[in-house]
Amino acid sequence: MSFVYISEGFRIHPHRQAIERDGEFISVRPKTFALLLSLIEHPQELLTKKYLLEKIWDDVTVEQAVLVQSIRELRQLFNSNEVIQTYPRKGYAWSADVQTQLSAPESIVSSSRMIKARSYLPHLVAALAVVAVGVIFLSGQFFKSQRRPKWLLYYP
Repeated sequence: MSFVYISEGFRIHPHRQAIERDGEFISVRPKTFALLLSLIEHPQELLTKKYLLEKIWDDVTVEQAVLVQSIRELRQLFNSNEVIQTYPRKGYAWSADVQTQLSAPESIVSSSRMIKARSYLPHLVAALAVVAVGVIFLSGQFFKSQRRPKWLLYYP
């Protein structure tokens, strides 16, 4: 069963790696999203800079400036500096309230999209049938005009 985090009017979908607000999805860099998840999964808890750098950027060596930039992006996204508490020379903590809510399974979401797609199917079939009849009619007219007459006149 999948779930979403809700904080400051945003819905954070961990399994879809998506952030949603008012039904609109907001794009962020993958590492910034991973940082958001790390912070939001441990609200009100100090996560050290070293821990965050090792967890999020485990595949590359980066400077702390990368972490600072990602924190800045999250603060801009949430339109507030108060969502992330800074502990100078130590680390960061998510300070906003966080709620966890079960979300609709992906199969339900995809089946609703499938139902919408199926509603167009009768119109598509009807349009293709009209085109097919038109092609058959026009090709019959073309070949009809290309036929040889049944009788030929020969002049001496």
